[in-house]
Amino acid sequence: MNKEIIGIVKLYSDEYYKIVSYDYIANNVNTLNILRIKLSEEYLEEVDNNKYIKRVETEAINPLILIDDWFSDGHILIIDKAWYEKNKDLVMNLVRIISKETSKSYLEIANSCLIDDSVISSLCENTSLKEVSLAKRIKNGYTLTFEDYVKFKNSNITSVDSFNVDEKLKENFDDIIKYNNSIKLIGDYTYKQIKDPSLSKLYIKNVITDYDLANFKYLDKDKIILIYINNIEYLSKIQNRLQELNLNNKIIINTKNKNELNSIVFDMDIKADNIFVNNEDVTFKKYLEYEKLLYSMIEPAKSLSPFEKYIYAYNITKQFKKYKKSEEEPTLSRNLYKILDNEYMVCVGFSELFGDLLEKLGINNIKLDVSVDISYDDVIDHSKEIDLEDKTTDSRGHARRYVYIKDKKYDIDGFYISDPTWDNDLENDYYNHLALTDEEITKHRRYNYLSISKFELFNISSIEEFYQKINFLCDKKEFSNTPSDIIYDLINTLKILDIKFVRMLESKYEYIKNTPYHWNKNISSLIYDIGNYLISHVNKTISGEKIFEAVKVLYSNFYGYDDDRIFDILKDTVSKNKERDDNLFPKRYKFYSDGKKEELPNYFNRFDIKMDGKKL
Repeated sequence: MNKEIIGIVKLYSDEYYKIVSYDYIANNVNTLNILRIKLSEEYLEEVDNNKYIKRVETEAINPLILIDDWFSDGHILIIDKAWYEKNKDLVMNLVRIISKETSKSYLEIANSCLIDDSVISSLCENTSLKEVSLAKRIKNGYTLTFEDYVKFKNSNITSVDSFNVDEKLKENFDDIIKYNNSIKLIGDYTYKQIKDPSLSKLYIKNVITDYDLANFKYLDKDKIILIYINNIEYLSKIQNRLQELNLNNKIIINTKNKNELNSIVFDMDIKADNIFVNNEDVTFKKYLEYEKLLYSMIEPAKSLSPFEKYIYAYNITKQFKKYKKSEEEPTLSRNLYKILDNEYMVCVGFSELFGDLLEKLGINNIKLDVSVDISYDDVIDHSKEIDLEDKTTDSRGHARRYVYIKDKKYDIDGFYISDPTWDNDLENDYYNHLALTDEEITKHRRYNYLSISKFELFNISSIEEFYQKINFLCDKKEFSNTPSDIIYDLINTLKILDIKFVRMLESKYEYIKNTPYHWNKNISSLIYDIGNYLISHVNKTISGEKIFEAVKVLYSNFYGYDDDRIFDILKDTVSKNKERDDNLFPKRYKFYSDGKKEELPNYFNRFDIKMDGKKL
């Protein structure tokens, strides 16, 4: 298709360029501040169907013009391309003069045809130049030769950029060769970054090519390679390449979804001792052993309903081992994999094990760190005489799980707080802390009322209270939160607990996919929708009858007792849970800003269940 040129227009208006002569440039190089030399270009601009205006930088009648460089205080010299073709010797001489005599520290020669050995020599003779760029920006630009490199090394120039370098220079990472030091060798990392002592990990997120693998030869032995689940398929190639190089760099597989990772790697036969998962201090081989063990724990529960699965995992966790600290090495009692191999386990360990088993069973949950009142811990031991009036309030950090349970069989659809640590007993089957609502935690458990936690927003009974608590969190001196910040954080929590609800929100309010900084909208409708959703999912108490209805299923399916034996066991367990609920927390306090406190009675006992005949 022919393009009809209907007019020719200069690219620059009079105020932006200056017509100059050869002599003018040659005689005033030191004061013209020329930063770039280039041949003119032409641009076609379509103004109508297949009709174009040609925009030109120069004209044959005025072949040399200077324009201001918009990013500095210097100028760009544009040479008419047609004029250059007829006057090559003259042009090359002008380029040599500028290269040798400019007083600037930087010069770019934009076209390969304007560069030859004599120009390179002229650049090297200039004592002012520190950086040069040789046809870097154009296709098939200038290739820096080894001979060029030798010349530049013997000059005052410290940086030479080019479109490419020849084979003799491919692995030369001298600082002067900018091309080699800016090219990406492994993922997004340059040679200089790979060799940076302060860089301990290389995060490789994208496709790993043969080019990347070849460049592993530049790795130092102490560099950690971190890969993501989207490129896990390259794990064997990476390991094989390291072996070829006699390297044993630590490889870490980074993932937030172990279930997804396990579905990919369980059949992989990798025995290397340098591969790890999520910074855990266990090899990939041991990781697979631990994960398969954890899956075997919940395998019998696959056919159960969600609430029954939940209790099944709770029972495994609360009776996994007796609570015991490791004074010498705290991680022994906290790390998910370490607790599988030793005698230690504290609240973090109970929380981590329970959360992991729930995830494997498809039950959404999130870690809940709280500060709890420990002033009545001794009353758990009924053999001790405790003067409750003399007890004072004390507190410490504690780990629980916040869980979303949805089970049509038991008519459950809500958020609950679970604490297997406080039901830890190897001889008795306790459920006092199985699934507590936020309101029950407030009224029945160790809690100093309004906190500064985002989970405070789950303890609401009306939309008005939801608004009040958002304002409370905004006003806390410890934070500089806006309502948008608080709602954004809450949405991220709900992504873990109920992703379907968040997807619905994202379809209705697309802006929440961005950070609050980009919202710039009235979010009152969003707050209202989230508040109403929470109201419908919180403080839905699960009765003791319902708990033991599910427990009975477990007793029947996994202990093989007949109905009479199950009834006797349940009756005894219900009685022990009722007694424990009465004694665990005999009183609670509400604290006021003036330091005074009000003693309040215990809340109802959900295990006050009457068991008549053979029914709960």
